[in-house]
Amino acid sequence: MRARIGEAVAIVLSILAAFAIDASWDEWKERGEEAEVLHALRDEFEVNVRRLRAHVDMYDRTRRDFASLSRMTPADIRALDQRRISELHLAIAQPWSFDAALSTTETLIGGGRTDLIRDEHLRRLLNQFVTTYGDTREDVDFWVVPATWRVYDRMRELGGPWFDADVEKGSSDTGLAGLDFMGPISADQLATLRSDSTILRLGREFHWNARYYANELETLLGVAEEILGRLPPAGSGDAMPGTPADTDLAVLLNPDHPAWSEAAPDSFDAVVETTAGEFRMRVVRAWAPIGVDRFWNLARHGFYDDARLHRVVPGFITQFGISGRPDVDAVWYERGMPDDPVVASNVRGAVAYAFTEPGTRATQLYVNMVDNVRLDSTGFAPIGRIVVGMESVVDSIFGGYGEDSGGGVRRGNQAPLVEGGNAFIDAEWPELDRIVRVTIEAARGDVGRGGLDAGGE
Repeated sequence: MRARIGEAVAIVLSILAAFAIDASWDEWKERGEEAEVLHALRDEFEVNVRRLRAHVDMYDRTRRDFASLSRMTPADIRALDQRRISELHLAIAQPWSFDAALSTTETLIGGGRTDLIRDEHLRRLLNQFVTTYGDTREDVDFWVVPATWRVYDRMRELGGPWFDADVEKGSSDTGLAGLDFMGPISADQLATLRSDSTILRLGREFHWNARYYANELETLLGVAEEILGRLPPAGSGDAMPGTPADTDLAVLLNPDHPAWSEAAPDSFDAVVETTAGEFRMRVVRAWAPIGVDRFWNLARHGFYDDARLHRVVPGFITQFGISGRPDVDAVWYERGMPDDPVVASNVRGAVAYAFTEPGTRATQLYVNMVDNVRLDSTGFAPIGRIVVGMESVVDSIFGGYGEDSGGGVRRGNQAPLVEGGNAFIDAEWPELDRIVRVTIEAARGDVGRGGLDAGGE
């Protein structure tokens, strides 16, 4: 009898142990998923904090610039250089709308998976961030964007166009950066705006509304910073094996890796963070499918991160695409691809590959700083266009070295940059701006002027 009882107890204990093991396994699995989620959230909110700080600073700067413009005489304005004229022009009404990176957050909340996060306060903060962000989107559309269009309409009445007339008025979802599509204006044109009492009144109305929006962004920044403070630090022991940096380098050094055969989405945005600020590039696969696939794969594997903007020729182009890592550039510098037909046009803000001969497009791209439509007939096929940050960021990228720091590719002048990498580039041209990172995001809205309608389709 005792033996049977002992056997029964052993069976029960073994069953309980099995359940305990299964429960522990489930818990370990959940904790692994939580670690992955927390690190994805850290990446997401590092981007959000950086963008929010930039937007708050931008609104403060433009408000001060508008006040400065209001006090200037025509003689003061005529004494300014072109960069300062452009800054004051944009200061009249420049409604950058904050676009949050929320793919992980929305997946958690929308999918009802916030229970993966043990930190209850963190869960509340994520919900608060999403709710507050939705309020800011409504307010920028209702208050700030209409105030901008009233300024734009008055500028047209004063003798524009200083804006692309084909771009439709819309909400912040279009991705437009207010008046950022305007080309550079002259000192006399800025003086005309300054002397118009209606422009000054409308500019004050814009900044009153923008100040309210900026206050909301400051509140949102506080929430984002608190979220970031509750997440594990980058590189902590909870990091998942096979970090993106290790994986990406292995892919970059192997041009035959299957990843390079993946096709890009029909359209997407490349958010380019630089030491001069952040700009957004809309990429359209129909314009140049071969080139877009190459760019998409290079960008998502980190090729352009920490690259120098090595060739900046004011009034012509801004060029980048030497990675700055000699081992990576040895693989890609001369790895040409077939040419795409020219569909879109090399208007100001359009982005295309640089090349020397047919079939030699590889990794280097340029931004047209002016309308360079003459390049259309020579095979330079745009892959996209800057839709946010052309005047406020791209125009301000350091160009003091001109062709000296990266021109003359046909004469072999880029060889030292490729072989010496960033160490050589920084020693020779220390003031060059650089790309911090390129982030791929879903596309928002249309590309406007220079698109398919204007590109000679």
